[in-house]
Amino acid sequence: MSRDVKKLVVGVVLFVLGGLVVPVAGFVFFFYPMVSAEPAARFVAPANVRVEIEEAGRYVLWNEYESIYKGQTFAVDEDLPSGISMSFVGPAGVGDVEMDAAMNSSVSTPSTERKSVGVFEVDEPGRYVLSVAGEFEARVFSLRKSVLYRSLMAGLGVLAVSVPLSLAGIGLGVAGIAGMVRSKGE
Repeated sequence: MSRDVKKLVVGVVLFVLGGLVVPVAGFVFFFYPMVSAEPAARFVAPANVRVEIEEAGRYVLWNEYESIYKGQTFAVDEDLPSGISMSFVGPAGVGDVEMDAAMNSSVSTPSTERKSVGVFEVDEPGRYVLSVAGEFEARVFSLRKSVLYRSLMAGLGVLAVSVPLSLAGIGLGVAGIAGMVRSKGE
């Protein structure tokens, strides 16, 4: 096998690694586990639920406006009803945890459509009480550890690996083809 053919083969392999293998592996090993992770709490509101927070950090409250929960299908308007109130109370000494506005993120899975409604910054682990109250049709809410930072870092990591691999593959492939054309013309 000539040197130019080897360049072409290595270029194609690098391009496939950078353009297909690394992004798929990134999705399988980073994104999917983050999106599909079990919530800290999932419940039908209106309700007060006890939530065991095992790790400090940012937690996002989600309105699951299309969802299957415990065998029951829920399909409600994606906007929150008027008159709804939400609170998150920590263990003794912590008190109320302020809810910040969410970035209005949406997540779709085959069985759930959800939209973020608020973010809680939890400084210490413990047992908390999450309350969603008001006069409205039953709907599903979930509280999940925020994955935004990890998702962004994983995405940047995938780009940092796949783009140079793909570009190197293109460069080697072009060099291999150019070398073969040049040697054929001689």
